[in-house]
This record gives sequence, C-alpha cells and structure tokens, in this order.
Amino acid sequence: IELSILRLDLPRMLCTAPHSAACRRVGAATARLTELRAHESEQRRLIAEGEAVLAKVVQEIELVEAELEAAVTAPVAADEDPTLWLPDELLLQILLIAVTHVDGCRAVCRRWERLCQDRAVENAAWFARWRQYATGARRPRMVAELEDAGSIVHGALCIDEIAIYCATGEGCVEVLSPTDGSAIATLTGHGGCVLALALGPDNVLYTASEDSTVRVWSRDNIFDFDDQDPGYVRTANQILHGHVYPVFSLAVGEENLFSGDGDGTICVWECSTGNLVHQLIDEGGCVYSLALNSRNQLYSGSESGTIRLWSLTDYTVLRILRAAPPAPESWDAAAMLVDTSDTLFSGFWDGRIRVWSGVDGAPIRTIDAQAELCSMVFAPNGAVIFGTSDAASNAALGVWQDGQTILMTLPEDPPVWNVTVAVAHDGRLCASTRHQLWCFEL
Repeated sequence: IELSILRLDLPRMLCTAPHSAACRRVGAATARLTELRAHESEQRRLIAEGEAVLAKVVQEIELVEAELEAAVTAPVAADEDPTLWLPDELLLQILLIAVTHVDGCRAVCRRWERLCQDRAVENAAWFARWRQYATGARRPRMVAELEDAGSIVHGALCIDEIAIYCATGEGCVEVLSPTDGSAIATLTGHGGCVLALALGPDNVLYTASEDSTVRVWSRDNIFDFDDQDPGYVRTANQILHGHVYPVFSLAVGEENLFSGDGDGTICVWECSTGNLVHQLIDEGGCVYSLALNSRNQLYSGSESGTIRLWSLTDYTVLRILRAAPPAPESWDAAAMLVDTSDTLFSGFWDGRIRVWSGVDGAPIRTIDAQAELCSMVFAPNGAVIFGTSDAASNAALGVWQDGQTILMTLPEDPPVWNVTVAVAHDGRLCASTRHQLWCFEL
C-alpha cells in the first residue's frame, strides 16, 4: 500500500522538486494541450456556423435564380423598358451580332435609340449586312441582263437617284431603271467602245470613248420623253475634241472636267462651256484613272505604276508616288479614290489597294484584294467597295472598312469577271459583270 501511494504521488513529487527538467516539460505540454483543445473546439463551432450560413446562401441563390427566370420570361408592359437589367456592353454585343439595320431598333427603347446613334454601332451593323451577302444569307437583286446589248464595259458604270448608266461593247450607253432594269434610253453616237462614265454637276453625264472624244449629255434631255424618238435613242448635247488616243478616264470637279487618254495626255475642260483649258502630259503612259482632292489638285494613275499629283493652279507636278519599280502591266493604276481627309486609295492590277497620305504622300497601308483591281467606290459611311477582274478568284467583290475586309462572289454562272461597282448618294450600290447588273440593298 505504501508503495502504491508513493507511485501515485511520484509525478507531484517530481513537479515539486526544485529545478526539475521533467516538471517543466510536463507543465509546458499540459498547457499546450489545453490551448489546442480549446482552439479545436472553436474551429468546430465556426465550421458549424459556416455550414449553416452556406446552406442559407445556397437556398437564397436558388430562390433568386427562380425569380430571375420568372422575370425574364414574364410579359413586359407597354410602358416598360425590357433592357433595363442589361448593361450597355451586353446590349452593344446584341446589336453588333444580331442586328443588320439599326433604324428599326431605335423604337425598341430609349437606350437602344441612344446606342443606335453611335457611328461605330451603325458601321458595325452595315458591315454585318455585307457578311450576310458573303455567306449567302442575303442575295443581291439582279436588276438587268443585257445579253442582246453586248457585254458591259468594265469601269464604265455609274448610278444616281433615278437611273443606272452602263456602257456596252457596241459603243452605246444604256440608261436603265434601278428598280426593274427596264430601258429608259440608249445613248448613241460614239464611234468606238465607251470606256468611262462620270456624272457631273448641273445634271450632266460625261462619256469617254476609244474614238478619242468626250461627249456631254444633259440628263434633262435624257429623261425628256415628250418628244422621244423610237428606241429611246438620244444624241449628245456636245462633243469635246482634244485627244488623239482613246480616252480611258474621267474626273469631274466643280468647274472643270478632266479626261486621260492612252498616250498620257490629260485634257482640262471648262464644264460650263466645254472649252479646252489646258493639257497635261503624264510621262507614265496611258492614264487609267483620275481623282481630285480638296486642295485644287489632281491625281493621275498611269500604266507605269506611278501616280502623279498635279497642281491645278500652275499645272505642275507636285509629287510622284511609286507603287513599285518599273514592272509589267500588273502595276497599272486601275482606280483611285480620295476621301474627305484627302487620303488617297489607289487600286492596282496586282490585286492590292495602296493607301497614301494626302499631306506628304507617305504610304499608310496596303489592302489585299486577292485579285486584279477593276474599280473602286466609297460607300456613304466611308468604306471602300471594290470590284475585281479575275474570273478564277473568289473575290469578285470586296468591302474594306477600319482594317476589316470581306470578300465575296456574285451569284452568276459561269464565274464573273470585270466587276465594276458604282454607288448612289442615297447608298444604293450597283455592280456590273459582263452581262448582268446587280443591286445591293445597303
């Protein structure tokens, strides 16, 4: 019994013994164990509380999800805005992906009306319509088929609010209704193929031909049917003589008409009288394209691949732009455009559109059309629309805007070639192939 009592008191005796190492170890372990057990108890309590909170949150999420689904599918009152819960960013995505005409969206709600006034949204919707043409979701409307009138001359097409004007290989210009393609008039008199058309101020149409003449047609006379002769045939009001070689290009300013021929001669005519004011000589050869900027200057694009900038004050060459060193005819400057900031777009037969600064002539960018360029026009929103002359290409028609390019074919069999494009002030686009005219509703 005494030995048992001694054993039970041994830990106490050890702990009370002065300077005992075992005592210090036992005391430290006992204190630490007590602390850990208290911490364990606290964590278990917190876990239990967290699980309760989590279960409550999950339940509330399920209730809110059900409410959201009910709210989305609920009928909307006539005076309510169904898009109030959508952020602007998401609403813009809906517009850009699903909408191709913003005009019809303006009445949905005030927010849509505000967003539809954004130029970027409107341009994106316009570009989306072209994607539909490219994928076949939309199809252009064939306005006319001119099998009997001969093939349509590439580059010789223009359109205004009331008619389409296209030159044929027979030396005539057919004037057609843009609605149904019915014949309005036939303009005759040229002794050769009509190579270029241009609409000028004061209701005037200019035509240039391989017979080396430029003819002036009053549109009032074209559409005057009070004394129409059989076949709706019209003759020119004036014939301008000054070229020796075929005339390939025309450009019209406020006061002057400019015409370029196969020998590099550029004639400057006074629109009001038809008088020859001056002649320029482009040493690059045949002048395939002409364009005016807002600084009283003229660009001429030649078969050598060079573009000359002329002053119309003293008729001197201010600058020469070179697409490449002297090369084969694939460098011909087939078409040119100048935008409102005087930036020059020049299309070449090598299948590239080169963009130049209107300030110093520095190259800005190159747009790959993937086929020989035949024609170019500006859409009302500033996009570039171009036609090609390569039957084997899948890029008969193309649209470029803000760094994006859409290429497409036309629904014609056999494959098309020499696609010429023209656009009216109201935004209607017309494209011609050898025998057909197509209208794109933009």
